[in-house]
Amino acid sequence: MATAVSYRGRVPRTDENGRHLGALLSYLLDGRVTNRQMYRALGISSSGYYRRVKQDDFPNADELHKIADKFGLSFTDLQVRLGFVTREDLEGYVGRQRLSIGSAPRG
Repeated sequence: MATAVSYRGRVPRTDENGRHLGALLSYLLDGRVTNRQMYRALGISSSGYYRRVKQDDFPNADELHKIADKFGLSFTDLQVRLGFVTREDLEGYVGRQRLSIGSAPRG
C-alpha cells in the first residue's frame, strides 16, 4: 500500500532508504558510479561538482534529467525515488490526462 508523502519547504534529496543520488545510481545500476562519471554526465568540472553536491538543492530537475539520460534511467522514476513527486501525484496526473484526451472533441 502506497503512503502519501507531503513535503513542506525543501524536498529531500535522498531516496526512501536515505541514499543520496550517487549511492542510488550505484544501487540501480548494480555497480559503483564514480564522482567522475557524475560530473561528466552533468557537464561540469570536478570542482564545480564537489561544490554542487554540498548544496541543499542538489540535484535539481535539470541535473536529474541529465543523469537519467546519461545512465539510461527513467527521469520520472528518479523523480519519484528522490521525492520530487509522489507516486500519487504521478498517478493523478496521468489519470487527468487520460480524461482530458478522452473528452477532447474529434475533428
